[in-house]
Amino acid sequence: MLSLYAFLLSVLNDKLQVSSKTKAKKKPVENKVDGPQPISEKERSQMLQELMRQLKHKLEACDAAIRTWKAPVLPRDLSSFMSDMSLKPEVEATLIGDVSATFKDSHELMITELRNLLKDKIRMVAK
Repeated sequence: MLSLYAFLLSVLNDKLQVSSKTKAKKKPVENKVDGPQPISEKERSQMLQELMRQLKHKLEACDAAIRTWKAPVLPRDLSSFMSDMSLKPEVEATLIGDVSATFKDSHELMITELRNLLKDKIRMVAK
Protein backbone atom coordinates (compact mmCIF):
# COMPACT_ATOMS: atom_id res chain seq x y z
CA MET A 1 0.00 0.00 0.00
CA LEU A 2 2.83 2.38 0.88
CA SER A 3 4.49 1.56 -2.43
CA LEU A 4 1.42 2.55 -4.39
CA TYR A 5 1.01 5.74 -2.35
CA ALA A 6 4.67 6.72 -2.81
CA PHE A 7 4.56 5.95 -6.53
CA LEU A 8 1.37 7.94 -7.04
CA LEU A 9 2.75 10.96 -5.19
CA SER A 10 6.01 10.92 -7.12
CA VAL A 11 4.21 10.65 -10.48
CA LEU A 12 1.86 13.49 -9.56
CA ASN A 13 4.79 15.59 -8.41
CA ASP A 14 6.66 15.00 -11.67
CA LYS A 15 3.54 15.85 -13.68
CA LEU A 16 2.95 19.04 -11.72
CA GLN A 17 6.54 20.16 -12.08
CA VAL A 18 6.38 19.65 -15.85
CA SER A 19 3.01 21.37 -16.18
CA SER A 20 4.07 24.33 -14.04
CA LYS A 21 7.05 24.93 -16.36
CA THR A 22 4.87 25.11 -19.44
CA LYS A 23 2.50 28.02 -19.57
CA ALA A 24 -0.99 27.28 -20.81
CA LYS A 25 -3.33 29.80 -22.35
CA LYS A 26 -5.67 31.25 -19.79
CA LYS A 27 -9.33 31.09 -20.64
CA PRO A 28 -11.77 33.61 -19.28
CA VAL A 29 -13.24 32.23 -16.09
CA GLU A 30 -16.82 32.81 -15.15
CA ASN A 31 -17.48 33.43 -11.49
CA LYS A 32 -19.60 30.45 -10.52
CA VAL A 33 -20.31 29.98 -6.86
CA ASP A 34 -22.18 26.71 -7.35
CA GLY A 35 -19.35 24.53 -8.67
CA PRO A 36 -16.09 23.57 -6.98
CA GLN A 37 -13.33 26.13 -7.33
CA PRO A 38 -10.23 24.86 -9.18
CA ILE A 39 -7.01 24.73 -7.22
CA SER A 40 -4.11 26.66 -8.68
CA GLU A 41 -1.00 24.82 -9.82
CA LYS A 42 1.08 26.42 -7.08
CA GLU A 43 -1.33 25.36 -4.33
CA ARG A 44 -1.59 21.86 -5.76
CA SER A 45 2.18 21.58 -5.93
CA GLN A 46 2.53 22.78 -2.33
CA MET A 47 -0.08 20.29 -1.12
CA LEU A 48 1.67 17.48 -2.96
CA GLN A 49 5.05 18.48 -1.52
CA GLU A 50 3.52 18.46 1.97
CA LEU A 51 2.00 15.01 1.41
CA MET A 52 5.33 13.66 0.20
CA ARG A 53 7.10 15.16 3.21
CA GLN A 54 4.60 13.52 5.57
CA LEU A 55 4.96 10.19 3.78
CA LYS A 56 8.74 10.39 4.12
CA HIS A 57 8.44 11.06 7.86
CA LYS A 58 6.07 8.10 8.28
CA LEU A 59 8.42 5.82 6.38
CA GLU A 60 11.35 6.97 8.53
CA ALA A 61 9.28 6.33 11.68
CA CYS A 62 8.51 2.81 10.42
CA ASP A 63 12.22 2.24 9.79
CA ALA A 64 13.07 3.38 13.32
CA ALA A 65 10.40 1.10 14.80
CA ILE A 66 11.66 -1.88 12.79
CA ARG A 67 15.24 -1.16 13.88
CA THR A 68 14.24 -1.60 17.54
CA TRP A 69 12.17 -4.74 16.92
CA LYS A 70 13.65 -7.55 18.98
CA ALA A 71 13.87 -11.17 17.87
CA PRO A 72 11.19 -13.48 19.30
CA VAL A 73 12.20 -15.62 22.25
CA LEU A 74 11.15 -19.24 22.16
CA PRO A 75 8.85 -19.75 25.15
CA ARG A 76 9.68 -22.46 27.65
CA ASP A 77 6.27 -24.07 27.08
CA LEU A 78 7.11 -24.67 23.43
CA SER A 79 10.55 -26.01 24.34
CA SER A 80 9.13 -28.46 26.85
CA PHE A 81 6.39 -29.48 24.40
CA MET A 82 9.01 -30.20 21.75
CA SER A 83 11.15 -32.19 24.18
CA ASP A 84 8.10 -34.26 25.14
CA MET A 85 7.56 -35.06 21.45
CA SER A 86 11.18 -36.13 20.98
CA LEU A 87 11.77 -39.88 20.74
CA LYS A 88 15.48 -39.57 21.53
CA PRO A 89 16.47 -37.59 24.64
CA GLU A 90 19.88 -36.66 23.18
CA VAL A 91 18.19 -34.93 20.25
CA GLU A 92 16.13 -32.71 22.57
CA ALA A 93 18.76 -30.01 23.12
CA THR A 94 19.76 -29.72 19.47
CA LEU A 95 16.14 -29.65 18.32
CA ILE A 96 15.28 -26.74 20.61
CA GLY A 97 18.43 -24.92 19.57
CA ASP A 98 17.65 -25.46 15.89
CA VAL A 99 14.12 -24.11 16.27
CA SER A 100 15.36 -21.07 18.22
CA ALA A 101 18.03 -20.41 15.62
CA THR A 102 15.47 -20.76 12.83
CA PHE A 103 13.16 -18.25 14.51
CA LYS A 104 16.05 -15.83 15.03
CA ASP A 105 17.41 -16.19 11.48
CA SER A 106 13.96 -15.77 9.97
CA HIS A 107 13.34 -12.68 12.08
CA GLU A 108 16.68 -11.10 11.12
CA LEU A 109 16.06 -11.81 7.42
CA MET A 110 12.57 -10.28 7.61
CA ILE A 111 13.91 -7.17 9.38
CA THR A 112 16.66 -6.74 6.78
CA GLU A 113 14.23 -7.10 3.87
CA LEU A 114 11.71 -4.69 5.41
CA ARG A 115 14.38 -2.08 6.09
CA ASN A 116 15.71 -2.36 2.53
CA LEU A 117 12.18 -1.95 1.18
CA LEU A 118 11.57 1.11 3.37
CA LYS A 119 14.90 2.65 2.35
CA ASP A 120 13.96 2.21 -1.32
CA LYS A 121 10.61 3.92 -0.70
CA ILE A 122 12.28 6.79 1.18
CA ARG A 123 14.70 7.29 -1.72
CA MET A 124 11.82 7.24 -4.20
CA VAL A 125 9.87 9.84 -2.20
CA ALA A 126 12.96 12.03 -1.80
CA LYS A 127 13.41 12.38 -5.60
